[in-house]
Amino acid sequence: MRYLLFFLLVSFVSLQAQDYAAVDARVKQYPKRFGSTEALALQIQKDFNSDSEKVRAIFTWLATNIAYDMNEYLNGERLIRFQYRNQQELAEKQRAIREYSINSTLNDNKAVCEGFAQTFKKVCELMGIRCLFIEGYSKINVNDIGRNPKRGDHAWNAVKINNQWKLIDVTWASGSANGTVWKQKFNDYYFFTDADEFVKTHLPSTKGLSFAKKEPSKKEFFDAPIYTTGYFRNRLRIYNPLKGIIRTRPKSAIAFKIENPNEELELHYAFGGERRPKPVDLNCTGKTCSFEIQMTKETNTRLYIIANRQTALQYKVEVY
Repeated sequence: MRYLLFFLLVSFVSLQAQDYAAVDARVKQYPKRFGSTEALALQIQKDFNSDSEKVRAIFTWLATNIAYDMNEYLNGERLIRFQYRNQQELAEKQRAIREYSINSTLNDNKAVCEGFAQTFKKVCELMGIRCLFIEGYSKINVNDIGRNPKRGDHAWNAVKINNQWKLIDVTWASGSANGTVWKQKFNDYYFFTDADEFVKTHLPSTKGLSFAKKEPSKKEFFDAPIYTTGYFRNRLRIYNPLKGIIRTRPKSAIAFKIENPNEELELHYAFGGERRPKPVDLNCTGKTCSFEIQMTKETNTRLYIIANRQTALQYKVEVY
């Protein structure tokens, strides 16, 4: 499992950062390498008491010290093939593969999403914290709109804290890629992310593991626009268009309707290839705002909606 966190998903500091400032500060004093998950777990248990602090410590250490394995991403995953005679032998070989992934993550200080998520789960389990390894689909690039993949491409975690499941993506928290170069940059938005936001970019292969109030079907997930940090940070809600593919004619107007709780919202847009975003003329009644974007392109393109200088929504535009 692997998924490249594209540079477009610019990091932002979540409102939770202040709550865990002391934990993060202590973890940043830890060694850059631990020889085993047991050693990391012992260090964390020595320093912290509550489960939420321990989980945060695992999250912060992995996200700040493990880089995304660009070589494996660019050259393709290593496929491990094996045979088994019964279910017990299958379970043993799967366990050995998981341990190999975890050991490689710690030894090399790099991993793809499976290594991040399996290592996170193992350290949680060593401290008696319930943790799920969740496989599924991710969506962050315009090219993902309208896809129908046969298998998932990403892995993340959920932990049970105070009898509630909390979602975590250590991979996406660790940084981003600019071309073929990985840039380590801590992003704690993906720590205890709201389930209804998380499911807009992460869809589990196993139904029910999104923990969202409403879990979309795979088709609904991939038919929707691309939601990025500006959307969540500004607490926007899109009413129209809800589909990620907009079909329109040249020189026609594309109508939008959003809910905007932010009185200081500055909204801009840009089509693919345009360097200078254009301002949007908002027409608001209360928190509900509408606006139109004039279609200036005569061929298929991309459309970016930008909220307070951060990309919020992305669409495919098909001209007919």
